[in-house]
Amino acid sequence: MFRQIRFLPSENVHGRLLPWVVAVMVFLAGVAMLVALGLQATAQTWHEGLSRSLTVQVINADPDGRAREVAAVLDELRRTPGIADAREETGDEVAALLEPWLGKGNVGPDLPIPALIDVKLAPEATVDVEALGQALVKVAPSVRVDAHERWLADLLVLMRIVQWVSGIIVGLVGLATVVIIVFATRANLAAQRDTVEIVHMMGARDGLIAGAYQRRFLVVGIKGAILGLIFLGLGMLAIHFVNQRLEGALLPQLIPDRRVLASLLVLPFAAGLITMLTARFAVKRALADMN
Repeated sequence: MFRQIRFLPSENVHGRLLPWVVAVMVFLAGVAMLVALGLQATAQTWHEGLSRSLTVQVINADPDGRAREVAAVLDELRRTPGIADAREETGDEVAALLEPWLGKGNVGPDLPIPALIDVKLAPEATVDVEALGQALVKVAPSVRVDAHERWLADLLVLMRIVQWVSGIIVGLVGLATVVIIVFATRANLAAQRDTVEIVHMMGARDGLIAGAYQRRFLVVGIKGAILGLIFLGLGMLAIHFVNQRLEGALLPQLIPDRRVLASLLVLPFAAGLITMLTARFAVKRALADMN
């Protein structure tokens, strides 16, 4: 059984403000975590969906000539080793790809749109994209091959950098929280110095005194974290609501999946643990100086 002593007075104004400070820190850490985890999920989806595929465009303004070139390209692709599947995308599918940029209903038949051929590579197959492009140009002069891996690799590097920056922000927020708790604990300890000395002279050991402080700051950390999560949730819902009202919005889906949302539940435990351990360490260090 853990012994407990209750000698700390009720919280003053500064103590009542501390959960709000923790709430702001948790809010900032939550935003950084959402960015990092959201980008990780997006990068994984893009990599799985695009790394084994190509897009072939047939840019011929004449409809009949475009149809002939598409047929020739499909025949050439289906004879090429390593190509698992090749099919021309329908008009509705092409319109769906363009609507996020051009707006719903703005992709009409008068708009010059190239024919798109979706190409799936066989698993573990190695296809020389440059040689494939040269072979296709011989049967269809207006053809253009888009290898997704070319721009996907650069985009994935950019995402990794943003993830590292988000991780650094989470670390800095945690460090700032530790510094704030240390100052708050020392300020409280200085204000209650006479009381602490009397309790100390009555036989209370440093561990018992530190325990009283760590319990108080554990509650502060959890209360602040819950407030921060509430603010974060309200902010996400507000952005999602506005994004849904923007027709043809360029913004991606801003509400992350359940796994990312579940990971945010670690914040109250982390905030409580950080504040509790920081308070205990600061009190024991201050008591050691008193002794």
